[in-house]
Amino acid sequence: MTEPYQACALYQQLVRHVQKCAAEELAALRHTSTSAESEHIDQIIRDWLFTPQRDLHGSSPRDVMRREELGEPNVLPPPSPDDDEMLQELYEIEELCGGERHHWFVDDGGMSLLDEFDPEGSDEYFRILDERAAASHTAKAQLGQPPDNDNLPFSRN
Repeated sequence: MTEPYQACALYQQLVRHVQKCAAEELAALRHTSTSAESEHIDQIIRDWLFTPQRDLHGSSPRDVMRREELGEPNVLPPPSPDDDEMLQELYEIEELCGGERHHWFVDDGGMSLLDEFDPEGSDEYFRILDERAAASHTAKAQLGQPPDNDNLPFSRN
């Protein structure tokens, strides 16, 4: 599942809010200006965005996000001796499939930041998805259409 645009915009606002609060607290602790601490935090964010990361197959978060914005896939890079066992298995699968490149996306374990901080809301969200999927399944069965069982159930139970 991809994050809706509103959620992404709100996450960005959250980062800015946390940055502002952290800059104010750091300025008070270090007896510096809020703007100096804000610039320091901006640099930490920039460093993270532009630094290639192993779990992103050597891409930087910025590169991954820009490719997604352009509608370009994030593909696995050519194999390297430093690749972990799971990645090596993906390369072997690629070879079995005629060398077709696999696309990857950032999942972070399937849990969004919102799910992490609101587990009850997350459970309710998946319960609603399950109900909707079951209702769709029933409606299709009544119309004599084949069921779409690929997405059932959504819940993590």
